[in-house]
Amino acid sequence: MIKLILFVTMSCAGCGIKREVDRNVAIEVAFAQTWKVDLKKDSFTMFYISRSPLAINLGLTQAEKTRITDAWYSLELDQLSPQTTIHDNCRGMPKLNTVIRARTAAHSQEITIDAHCDDFSLFDSKKAERVKKFIKIIQDIVFSRPTVKGAPNSDVFYM
Repeated sequence: MIKLILFVTMSCAGCGIKREVDRNVAIEVAFAQTWKVDLKKDSFTMFYISRSPLAINLGLTQAEKTRITDAWYSLELDQLSPQTTIHDNCRGMPKLNTVIRARTAAHSQEITIDAHCDDFSLFDSKKAERVKKFIKIIQDIVFSRPTVKGAPNSDVFYM
């Protein structure tokens, strides 16, 4: 009984501590060498082999920016280590990773995941769910923009 109480006390040592939320978090999401979203610059970039990259101003609303920042913190992605690679069991090649980079005044992070994989290691499956949910929020907002929808598809291909 004493061991159980000690475990509960130790596991809840940080329960009452409020996390610091930096509303100015600079987030960048890049899918392989195909596209990149830079939320600090409010831009979307599509990459090509046959021509220069196409940069599109997103014009995100304050509500959309708030939704993204709230998702970042509510999914506790700020709590992941500075260099996080989410390991999976997918064997498809090439590995097309999505990389999320986030910077605040206090620290920076880089999260790497194969967002097209659904078979994650036992230890990374919960992290993977949270990261994929965040990527989906970004994609839903960005790819709903008419200027992004109307952009020529990337001609980058992977063998």
